[in-house]
Parts: sequence; structure tokens; C-alpha cells
Amino acid sequence: MRGTAAAGILTVLLLCGCQGQPRMDPDTDPLVAVPVDFTLDVTVMVHEDLPGDPSNVHRRPGKFILFPDGILHSDTGEGVSFDTRPAQTRTLHEGQVAQVWSLVRSLGFADRSRADSIGNPALEQIEPDQILHVITVTADSRRWSYLYTFEDVEPADAASTRLIRVLARLGWEREMPGAASREPVWRFDFGPDPYATLRTDDSR
Repeated sequence: MRGTAAAGILTVLLLCGCQGQPRMDPDTDPLVAVPVDFTLDVTVMVHEDLPGDPSNVHRRPGKFILFPDGILHSDTGEGVSFDTRPAQTRTLHEGQVAQVWSLVRSLGFADRSRADSIGNPALEQIEPDQILHVITVTADSRRWSYLYTFEDVEPADAASTRLIRVLARLGWEREMPGAASREPVWRFDFGPDPYATLRTDDSR
């Protein structure tokens, strides 16, 4: 009798304990929503005839690779190409990786049905005065790419530019202010040289 009662109490406690455990919803918990193999590979390709734009990270050659363990590799500037494998910049924590994945989803890059049907993105040819953004996503054992090409004088794609700027900030890439936005250098006039009368012609 006692054994039956004890078993009944244990069953009730187990049921209550199971019901009390919060269920993790991928739609509400960003850490659960991140695929275990999530990898992001972003390349900014600039035609060789175009000078790199130091004031805009999305308009100068760049490479950003985020691996599933949060390790971020990044580099920008002359000589960076699609085949570049930059050195490790930093390691993102789980929350930061989740934020990047959330941004990828919100910008539409997680939708494979909208991806570009291409082979090797490295073989893409860009015309003079063109800039190419290549965004490759790996998730759930699948891999797909988005390509955005625009003229140097045209505004860049808002989605790819936003993603590149976020990765650049995470990789501590600096954006130098443009020449037009630089403040003039202030030069102060402290008047005549107070030691001029003490100097001889030979000491000047």
C-alpha cells in the first residue's frame, strides 16, 4: 500500500516537473533558432580600375567569414579577393552569433528560394566601374549564395550593405571619413616670435 502511494506521488511530481519546464521556441529564442552549422561568407569585389573607397566599407575590397563556433575572420583593402582567407579577428559569443543569424533572416538571406543559381561565385566577372557583393550562407546542411552588382555611381543594395557594415563593425574594421566630411585643421596664430630679438643672424 505504501509502495503504491509513493509511486503515485512520484508520478505526480514528475508530471508537474515536466509541465513546469519552459519549452524553447525557435521563433522566440534566438539561440535555439541558430543552425548548428551556420556559416556566413561575404565578399566585396571591386573592379581593378576602381580605387578603393576608404569611407565606405561596402565599396572597398573585403572578406568576412563567420564560422559556426563564432570565430570571425575579416580583412578589407587592396589585395583582398574572393579567394582570400583572412586571419582570425575575434570570437563572437553565442548572443552575437544569434544576432547575426537574426539579421540574415530579417534581410531575406535565409530564404534559399530567392538565392541566385550560380556555380562558383569566384568565377563571376565584373565590368569596369562595378562593385559586386557575394553573400554565401550555409545552414541546415545546405549552401546558397546571393549576388548584388551595382555601378560605382549608383547606391548599393541596402540589404547587402547593412550586413557588410555589421560584419565590419564586429571585425573592428574602421571606416575613414570621406574627404568632403573632414573638418578643416585649425591653425593657431600665437603672434610674433618672442625670441626673435635674442637670435643672431647665424643662429636663425
